[in-house]
Amino acid sequence: MVTRFDLQAKKRAWRRRVDTGRLRPVVRVGLDAVIAVEILGARVADLRRRRPAPIDTSDVTAVIKTFERPRQSRRLVRSIRRLHPDVRILLLDDSVVPREVPGAELVSLPHNSGISVGRNTALAMVDTPYAVMLDDDFVFERRTRFDRPLAWMDEHPDVDILGGLVVNLPDWSRADYSRVPLFPGAAPPKVPIGSEIGGLRVFAKVPNFLLVRTERVREVGWSEELKVLEHRDFFTRASGTLVTAHDPAWRVLHARNPFDRGTPVRMQNQREAEAFLWQRYVADRGGS
Repeated sequence: MVTRFDLQAKKRAWRRRVDTGRLRPVVRVGLDAVIAVEILGARVADLRRRRPAPIDTSDVTAVIKTFERPRQSRRLVRSIRRLHPDVRILLLDDSVVPREVPGAELVSLPHNSGISVGRNTALAMVDTPYAVMLDDDFVFERRTRFDRPLAWMDEHPDVDILGGLVVNLPDWSRADYSRVPLFPGAAPPKVPIGSEIGGLRVFAKVPNFLLVRTERVREVGWSEELKVLEHRDFFTRASGTLVTAHDPAWRVLHARNPFDRGTPVRMQNQREAEAFLWQRYVADRGGS
């Protein structure tokens, strides 16, 4: 029997074989084309269904943090606007030259401020009870609508974060977050992990696709020392303070090409984040 872990291992081995200086550009362009076709297919499928009634989005703000990816940001904003033409969208951009995107409010940040600074800045600007935190390479489709998640959160005020399902293109894979560990030293959860609230399971950590209660998440915030790799740190510090649930029916497409190479700036941010996390969660606790 072939397990999900076997398939993931085979994909990693295949990527290593073709991830060479000569083949990488060709494979990257090819996968970009496949992803574009898949997104178009999802769009056509949405158009073939009856158009859903518009919903009131006055209680929620969409937050996008972007860095040197204007094409992805435009694609995401367009996909949001097709579903929610009236929702407020904040675009936090710390690129060398932040760029306006039609349909979004641009918030220009100092160059390479990082994801955490961007999200904290956005939360300070949000004046709605809820916010949806988004990566710039997401794409909305019919099942990304806000109506059902917002209604569920209204019915369950004891939950602070509702995470959705991230579907990775081009292979339509998804990660299992039900057993993802936090860093050592996390406080005991307020609600037992794995228990159910309103038919949804409580998780310690969910994908980076979040509907949050603005005021409650402001109390924790993101560590601004981390320009990247902020996600696990956030949920580790939120443990015991915030309650997180996961809704597998609320999903977003993740149009990430695994053959895109990080820039020197991104790679330096990664190294600095790894060093900071090691110091915070290993060295300061007497680890080696």
